[in-house]
Amino acid sequence: MLKKLYEKGYFDYKKFILENQKKLGLTPNEALVLMELLDSYSNGCDLVSVDDIQNNILLPKDELTEALSKLLTKKYYTIFLKEKDMKSYEAISLDGFFNHAKDIINNTLSDADSDLYTITSILQDKINRILTSSELDIVQTLVNDDKYTLNDFNNVISNLEAKKRKITIKVIAQELAQPSSQPKPKKTNKMINDFISKIK
Repeated sequence: MLKKLYEKGYFDYKKFILENQKKLGLTPNEALVLMELLDSYSNGCDLVSVDDIQNNILLPKDELTEALSKLLTKKYYTIFLKEKDMKSYEAISLDGFFNHAKDIINNTLSDADSDLYTITSILQDKINRILTSSELDIVQTLVNDDKYTLNDFNNVISNLEAKKRKITIKVIAQELAQPSSQPKPKKTNKMINDFISKIK
């Protein structure tokens, strides 16, 4: 999921790396080079060009080469052969970084944030696409402000599936807002009501 958020531009990897540099076990040079690799990767480039990286971050070539070597050893990226136009070339995969990041997130999230991460993953799986920024805001409000839990979401999803109803953020928000034997401390947030009213 984290990689998908990155690919859609929803994951601020630079902020994450800078805030978690120590936990990631990165030197300043390694963090700088990793961010440059992620910049290039997000633009569709899966090649490692030492000259291009050096031009962008102005590190001495020996320090840059050492940082790339250490990142490879620490499994922040891997190299594999890829074919294009009947030719083979070395490409990179940054899946290693996303695995490291996922481990840190899972170990440092509060219960509410952990629920939010899990709920978002489940919803994206059920809806079969990445949530929009507006939908993510709604889910975050439901969890953090209105105090709906992972169990609440699972119950609503199970009920919708049992009734063979289409699962959308709009429908889930409406179902959660329905009166139940376990009333929530807050009424439905105005932002959620506005969101629901705008979705047909």
